[in-house]
Amino acid sequence: MQSFKRKYRYLLLVVAILELHQRTSSSCMTAAAFVATATAKARVVNHYGRNGISRISKPTCINVQIEGEEGQEKARRRKKPCRWVACRTTKDLTEACRQYLKPGMVVAELGAQLRDTSHQICTSIGPEGTALLCDVARKAPSGKDAARTSAMRQSEDDHSFPFLSDRAVFCQLNNWDAWRHTLFSTNWRSQLKSQRIIGGDTTTGTTKHQFDALVVDMTATGGNDLELTSLTLLKEFLAWNNNSMDEDCDEADDGECQVILIKSSSLHTLARRLVHGQRILDGSTNVHLDSRRNSESGKDPWLVATVGVQEYRRTIPYAIRPKDTVLEVGCHLGTTTALLYEEVTVDEATDGGSCIGVDISRSIVEGAEKRHPHVTFAVGSAWDTAHLLRLKQQHFSQYKTWGYDVVYVDVGGLSGANGLLEALALLNALGQALEPRCIVIKSLCMQRLASSLVPFSTKWKQ
Repeated sequence: MQSFKRKYRYLLLVVAILELHQRTSSSCMTAAAFVATATAKARVVNHYGRNGISRISKPTCINVQIEGEEGQEKARRRKKPCRWVACRTTKDLTEACRQYLKPGMVVAELGAQLRDTSHQICTSIGPEGTALLCDVARKAPSGKDAARTSAMRQSEDDHSFPFLSDRAVFCQLNNWDAWRHTLFSTNWRSQLKSQRIIGGDTTTGTTKHQFDALVVDMTATGGNDLELTSLTLLKEFLAWNNNSMDEDCDEADDGECQVILIKSSSLHTLARRLVHGQRILDGSTNVHLDSRRNSESGKDPWLVATVGVQEYRRTIPYAIRPKDTVLEVGCHLGTTTALLYEEVTVDEATDGGSCIGVDISRSIVEGAEKRHPHVTFAVGSAWDTAHLLRLKQQHFSQYKTWGYDVVYVDVGGLSGANGLLEALALLNALGQALEPRCIVIKSLCMQRLASSLVPFSTKWKQ
């Protein structure tokens, strides 16, 4: 079997090279792109299960092609997505500021109560950069906690550290709802200009109306580190920031926000368990979906975000193992549920393994039962987790274990670009109630989140 896979991989490589040779006769392609195509990794798994149902499409090959000057210009002008870096501690956040912030950047900080982070921001952006440091009015900590008192920003810092005044403005808010008006008004820029003139600096500095980076301490900002609240704040900031861009701003300029650095334990945990589906398929990540995560609670499953039904189904050989108990929420025609059933019962002699498909429409469930009579289907809602648990006891009473091993989710309304908060709320509910080791969801908004959100601890160790 290993010899067959090796030969098949070599065959794919030869085909890719021949295809590339034909294309290069009519288009311009760099040598680096040729190597990227020729060495593309194709991970081979079985294509078909019993009853002739296709499990996956053909193995993934990466084709890189740049067509002349026009293609190179498009590649140059293509915008890089804003990176969301989730930090677990203040030390991580300060180090992230050192690594990600560059001279000349315009940076906003929300929750500027700790002096080390603010000082690192000002040091990283240099005298040509601009920083707006925002925090709510706070009571001075008692003298009993000397370490905490020394770590917090003091009113005399502006005099103790003169470089703050030539590149940063501190704004004290009455409440956190005022951050939108404060960040996207022009008053603070006028204040900074006055500070520079008083200090004898005649340079104008950065005059952009949008921010290149955002630094947020969610504990200081919201009082509680809440996952959905954090994501709402970030998405709202990006929407306001993009709308504040100048009308004549060139698309090729780095006008939009480049990076968001956020101190949030909940987002850090989410970033560590959220996996981009394509990275599983092309082998660019070494995550093992067939084993549980090592977490303190033991109830934080892997979350795999896929787009399109083909990518959704191609994850099956990576996430499922024989004897698993699997649930698909939103089974529709029942095709994916049948594929899952084939995977958990690959060996006819294997005793164990079950799969059930659930949909909210009775007529859809009846149609799926007619198409796949050997598979179990039932009517149910994705949000009714208690009913989903009862279905397992009702149809597979021989299993004494709690919950399901793997859950697949294909729910209408969550597959597109909208519905990120609803998708996360559903995944959290399914993860806590059903306790699977892995949840695979077909959702564009979740995959976009997986593309942007990274844990800083992982990046720092690298």
